[in-house]
Amino acid sequence: MTFAHQILQGMTWHARQLPTPHEFHYPYRFWAVNLTQLADNPLPNVNMSASHVPTWLPQWLKKKWLKKSLQQSLTLPLLSQHHWALYQFHQEDYFAINRLDPSLDNRLTASLGQPAPSASLLVKAQQTWQQLTGSQPTGEVVALVVLRNMGWYFSPVNFYIGFDENHQPSHFLAEVSNTPWNKRHYYGFLLAGEKTLYQHDKGFHVSPFNPINQQYHWRVEIHPKRYASANDNPEQNGFDVVIDIGLTDSRGKVFNAGVSLKGVQLDEASVITAIKRRPWMSATSLLQIYWQAFKLYVLKRVPYQAYNQRLPQ
Repeated sequence: MTFAHQILQGMTWHARQLPTPHEFHYPYRFWAVNLTQLADNPLPNVNMSASHVPTWLPQWLKKKWLKKSLQQSLTLPLLSQHHWALYQFHQEDYFAINRLDPSLDNRLTASLGQPAPSASLLVKAQQTWQQLTGSQPTGEVVALVVLRNMGWYFSPVNFYIGFDENHQPSHFLAEVSNTPWNKRHYYGFLLAGEKTLYQHDKGFHVSPFNPINQQYHWRVEIHPKRYASANDNPEQNGFDVVIDIGLTDSRGKVFNAGVSLKGVQLDEASVITAIKRRPWMSATSLLQIYWQAFKLYVLKRVPYQAYNQRLPQ
């Protein structure tokens, strides 16, 4: 039984304890793409006809004459893997800056018979796990990613979950982007089944309000579920997910952030419902980041931390 493509929806939160308390949360969504099955089971092309005109359109666009003309001629592409759409899965958006060391890259290239930079997203995830953990998942790999929105890609973090041959979570990978500096970094570790706690030193400067000499504390929970067979589709696996990241240093607990998301099977109905609810998620996420940064720096006077600046001992 394979893992279904899913839409994971719920909330993301940020809670700062030091040097000044500050909290916020807002709705969030990942697209859970089964990379192992992608070649045989690509993401569907989903279009929206006039019968699905969403409530967020301006009132003048929802007049009967426009609705009638849309029914006769136009549809809005909502989701696609190979063509432009409001949301597009574009594999080149991920692992765009890969940190594979040359020796490992050359060995894997020789064994795979293709250059790693042009390899599939699945192969790049497996290569990165090999480098960071010394092993690769023996089962399927599911990517929790943000898609291009109106042709524009932005994501603070993507996650990749590897499973063993018994469909148990075995590997975890975080693809982290630091928004102001446009760099990427990868953290990978092994999962101990459905709930894993893991900690390590921080190796990448992300926030301009946190120093580099800190420690990460991860809590990863993968809660399995099943999707019943329907419309000639077989029964498939799915999951809900909770990912919480704590940050500590010599002062104590500084910050934590995370997501708590429920999965629904990705099909035409769920895509239309999700996008009608939040059509511009990439833009709203970026606005949230800079709005919260403004409040921290200007209103709450949290000190700015230069790139790779260390906390004084």
